[in-house]
Amino acid sequence: MKKNKSIKFSEPASYLISVQGKLPETIVDNFEGIENFTVTETNKSIITLITIKIKDQAHLSGLMNTIYDWRFPILKVECEGEIPKDFLNY
Repeated sequence: MKKNKSIKFSEPASYLISVQGKLPETIVDNFEGIENFTVTETNKSIITLITIKIKDQAHLSGLMNTIYDWRFPILKVECEGEIPKDFLNY
C-alpha cells in the first residue's frame, strides 16, 4: 500500500483527475497548471484524464466545481504528491 504524504491545505500539489466523458478543450484550456490531458475511448465509455498542478485546496475546489457545473461525473481525484512552491509560476 502506498503511503500518502502529508498535504497542507494551502500548499501546492499535483493531482490526477478522472472524469467520465470527453471534456471539451475549451474548458480544459482555462484550467491553470495542466500537465497532461488525455481522452481514452473504449467500446463502453469515454474517460478524460487530467494531470494538473494545483496551487492549493481552493484551486482544487474551483476546478471540481467547474467540472460539476459542466455536468461531467468525476470518477476519481488522486493526489500525486507535493510540489515545491516555487515550481508554480502561473
